[in-house]
Formats: sequence, structure tokens, C-alpha cells
Amino acid sequence: MSFFAYQAELGRDSARRAGGEVAVQRMKRVERLEALTFDEALATQVICGTPDGFTGRLKEVQEEIGLDGILAELNCGGKIPHAGVMHALQLLCEEVKPRFH
Repeated sequence: MSFFAYQAELGRDSARRAGGEVAVQRMKRVERLEALTFDEALATQVICGTPDGFTGRLKEVQEEIGLDGILAELNCGGKIPHAGVMHALQLLCEEVKPRFH
């Protein structure tokens, strides 16, 4: 959630500098980010969990929107120790990716 709070902070600063209609649109995005709950983030913004759970949810998203690739940010909040990030990357490469090829 710290990642979303940081994005809201950046958006607020960007809106302040932009002014006009651009600022209004950016502030709407900021307000959505600031109102985002943990449960909403899990349901609509991020995928995390075991390799089986991650794969299942990713396949759901693939069917929903027809995605053909992902951008994996394994530590977007910067709070996960390096060893945990490396373990997540290993699981992603060894257990999740092969299920899509």
C-alpha cells in the first residue's frame, strides 16, 4: 500500500504543477489511489500469493483482457528484503512462467 500512497503523492505534486484541466484529471486519479483499500488492491491492482494461486489469477486476467505479457514489479513498495525478492523471482521464473509456454 505504500507504493500506492507514493504514487498518489507524485500525482498530487504533478497536478499542482500542471494546473487547469490536466490538474483536475490528475487529482481524480490521486483521489482514487488515496481511497484504494487493501482488499481492493488485491482484487484489482496486484497479483500475489503462491505459484498456484498466482498462476490461477493470472490466467483469469489473461482470459478477461487477453494479455500476452506482464510487467512484474516484485518490490514496488521497497519493503521486501532482497532475499525475499530473489525468492519470488525464482518462483516466478521456475514455477509460474512455464505454465504459460
